[in-house]
Order: sequence, then structure tokens, then C-alpha cells
Amino acid sequence: MKKRLVLTGIISLLLVFGMILAGCDNGSTSGGDNSSGSGGGTSPGGTDPGGTDPDDSGETVPATTLSGALTWLVTNAEDQGEYVIELAGNESSGPRTLSYPGKSVTIILRGGGSEKTVSLSPNGSLFTISSGVKLVLDSNITLQGLPNNNTVLVRVSGGTLVMNNGSKITGNTSSALFSGGGVYVDDGTFTMTGGTISGNGASLGGGVNGNIIKTGGTITSTNSAANGKVAYSDPRKRNAEAGPGVNLDYRVSGSEGGWE
Repeated sequence: MKKRLVLTGIISLLLVFGMILAGCDNGSTSGGDNSSGSGGGTSPGGTDPGGTDPDDSGETVPATTLSGALTWLVTNAEDQGEYVIELAGNESSGPRTLSYPGKSVTIILRGGGSEKTVSLSPNGSLFTISSGVKLVLDSNITLQGLPNNNTVLVRVSGGTLVMNNGSKITGNTSSALFSGGGVYVDDGTFTMTGGTISGNGASLGGGVNGNIIKTGGTITSTNSAANGKVAYSDPRKRNAEAGPGVNLDYRVSGSEGGWE
């Protein structure tokens, strides 16, 4: 009789213990369901809504001068790389050709903290942008040309130029025929989303000559030219100032493209 009572007690304890374990499992499952809901868990697509996107501003070049940064890029630029050059002060520079054969490279140029000016010296194009290279003029950067230069200040030769808010191209008068004063696109594209182009001169396209897509910024009437003192894209031209509300598109003729 005693053996039966002991055996019955053991069985009862095992049943209770099993029920406790089952309850713990159910609680864990419920907690796991809550963590994948709106409480900050991982979404079905695998993205953490509370996470931070990777920094897409590019790798900062470990140099604070234009010369040092461009020298570093010659050795270290990688294909599909995006690099930020942030200048610490004003400086002068001779003509520079941006070319990285076999690579696609984006360079973002801006001033650190306040406006910085890169002044051209001696004559020539401050930047020639070759195939595969995108130069982005970002905030607080001014490119200053020469009043008696023999060519355009920025030449797009197969690559891409982008101007954003806070950038300026100014003060360059070219004596060369057909070169443009501020920007000349002989092959490639110039996209202007912001910034200012002013005080440049040339025979054709005082501000810009060539393929331009402008969706923002200002090309002022202080640019000068016999044809298209603001912009010229053969055979289209614009002499009146093109402020932020005036779009220009080399692919579209007439007033629809912003031309006169």
C-alpha cells in the first residue's frame, strides 16, 4: 500500500513539473512574437526600422588641401569609390585633370565650416573632368577664375559636373573661341541643382557652354558673351538671368527648355 502511495505521488509531481515546463515554453513563444512586431524588432524584409543607414556621404580623404587630396586619390582611389575633399582654408591651384583610367570615381569638394575659395593660377582650366569621373561642387566652395584666362574655368571632357547649393563658379573670362567662360561641356553632362555662376565671359556661353540640365541655382546676367551670355547649347541660347525658378535643359528646344 505504501509503495502505491509513493508511486502515485511521484507521478503527480512529474505531471505538475510537466505543466510548469509547458507554461514556460508558451511564455517564451509569446515574447518572441512580440519582438517581431511594432516594438522595434526586425521587419519581414530584414531591415531594422530603428537602425541607422550607412553613411552615404563618401570616404573623407585624409588631407585638408586640394593638392594633398588629389595626390592621395591618384594612389588610393578605387573603382566605384566616392570621396569627400573638405578644404580647411583658401588656396590657389594650377590646372588639374581629374582622370583615373579604368575606374569610376566620384569626388565631392566642399569647404569645411565656412566658404573656401580655390583660385586659379596660372592660366588654364582649374578642373578638366575626364571620362568616368564625377565632380560634385558642394557647400561652401568657390572656384575663382582669371579675368584674362585663355580658356574655360571648368571643362567637362567625358565626365560629369554637379553643382549643389553653396557652390560658386565665378570670375573667369576666356579668350578662346567657343570655350565658354565658367563651364564648357565638350563631352559629358553638367547638372546644376543649386549654387551660382556669375561674372564669367566668353564668345559663346559666358556662364555655360554645352550640355546643361539646370533644376536649381542661379546663372546671373553678370556673365557676358556675344551669344548666350548666361548659357549656350548649340543652337540654343539664353541671355536673361536664370534664377532658381528657371530650368534649362539642353535636350529640349525653345521656351520649354528654358531657351530664348
